[in-house]
Amino acid sequence: MPIVEAPTAVAEFERRPASSSDEHALVVPEEIQRDAAAIVDAALTEPQRAMLEFERQWWRQPGAKEQAIRDTFGVTPTRYYQNLNALLELPAALTYDAALVHRLLRLRGAATRGRRLV
Repeated sequence: MPIVEAPTAVAEFERRPASSSDEHALVVPEEIQRDAAAIVDAALTEPQRAMLEFERQWWRQPGAKEQAIRDTFGVTPTRYYQNLNALLELPAALTYDAALVHRLLRLRGAATRGRRLV
């Protein structure tokens, strides 16, 4: 993916009235929005994107995911989940796939609450 430089000049933004209360709101052109999205996508490394893609899969048999983690990433499941938990805290991960990150955070929270009850 090519590296995209962020706009530096304010002149690239267009000023137009947004509402009666805020008559000089900044409106960001679509091209700059796309460039900003490309910068956020570039913030994730290839292994991080691979982890998120891997987490999109569903596992039906116990142990299958752990073996796939070892085969795919060459690390123990414990190390994988440590890296995944750190990845879930990155804003770039949320931008990359918000629905997946929210689901994983929800599952992590449920597991944490379950451990506290025991």
